Amino acid sequence: MPLDPLALRRVLGGLLVLGLVGLVRTTMELFLGDGLFSSDFAVFFGGGELVLHGQPLYDRGAQEAVMRAVLDDGARVGGHLAFLLPPHTALLLSPFALLPLPVAFALFTVVSVALSVRLVFVLADLARADVRAVAVVVFALGPFWSSIVLGQLAIATALALAELARALRDGRETHAALALALLTFKPPFVPVLVAYLVGTGQWRVLGRAALMALALVTPSLVLLGPSAWQEWATGLRELEGYFAMATPPAMINARAVLARLLGDPERRGLATSIAWALLVMASLAAATLGRRSMSASQPTSAGSSRGRAALALAISLSLLFSPHLFFHDVLSWAVPVALARGEATRVGARERWDRFALAAPGVLLVLGAIDAATGGWLPAPPALAVPVVALTWQLRDARRPA
Repeated sequence: MPLDPLALRRVLGGLLVLGLVGLVRTTMELFLGDGLFSSDFAVFFGGGELVLHGQPLYDRGAQEAVMRAVLDDGARVGGHLAFLLPPHTALLLSPFALLPLPVAFALFTVVSVALSVRLVFVLADLARADVRAVAVVVFALGPFWSSIVLGQLAIATALALAELARALRDGRETHAALALALLTFKPPFVPVLVAYLVGTGQWRVLGRAALMALALVTPSLVLLGPSAWQEWATGLRELEGYFAMATPPAMINARAVLARLLGDPERRGLATSIAWALLVMASLAAATLGRRSMSASQPTSAGSSRGRAALALAISLSLLFSPHLFFHDVLSWAVPVALARGEATRVGARERWDRFALAAPGVLLVLGAIDAATGGWLPAPPALAVPVVALTWQLRDARRPA
């Protein structure tokens, strides 16, 4: 049943209020609390300082020392904070460390807001939806405000995913390659997406993406040395285990379920190993999806109805089985949902996705509050229900005749 225009305006009005509440809370946390100095941006700032001072990026002692300096009392060091992103990301973020932390955070926030405007327009195009309605939904999403208050890269990551999806849908190979290369700055989603492209046989996209990624990586190889990449590859798990042992249950992905079910922190290593195995399986599934979406008459799979459904599923798999996906990263789920809504609009069956998008901000808020109230002891993060429903509906839509 189509949404009544008056009811739609009322719901959008409610979401606008919810977004304003998020804006007020974010402002209060940043300016009246200690949010800035305990935010994730402080970690990025610390990584930039390590680069600027020529210190080893992934040495536990060096990270402890720089975070104690950045956070003054270092209250969270040894608990949650660690710089785990690859060396070329550290180099990209290092100019921020030339500024005082509050000024750097303000500049980073301006950039994030600018990227979010672009994200809204790309999502509206993917969803074949009114840009104003999409803007209100994004504005009301808790993950959007979480990314702002933490100074996270979630908005930039979601935009890169959205640009990749639109470029693949439209057959713009160079644009798709650039978006995929940019995703290497925060790489957990990349393996599944690469596998999907292998399955679809889009070798030109993969080849161009590899060359672009090499261009992005080369400055870090020259300035930081190949050893930085070796240390990242070999020391990442130890760093995460020391600094972030408590965080896997707080993620919104399959790894969180494993971490909660296994419970004992000493068994979290097993949960991590299983999570990586699931990532490999998800990559194989994405490659299979890509191959099955191909047809002799449609060489660019994402340009066909069947291909758009497969692309949305591949992106969803990359999110669900990503080894690192927190509440702010749930913003990236807007991309496969927008793709699914756009395809449903084409065949005249968009109402279900409209209701999903309109309900998501409120549902995420309630489920997040439930998890906080229960102390995270539930066997799965409640907010994971929203992505699971989206994935289930995508699987149902994928069975619909093209």
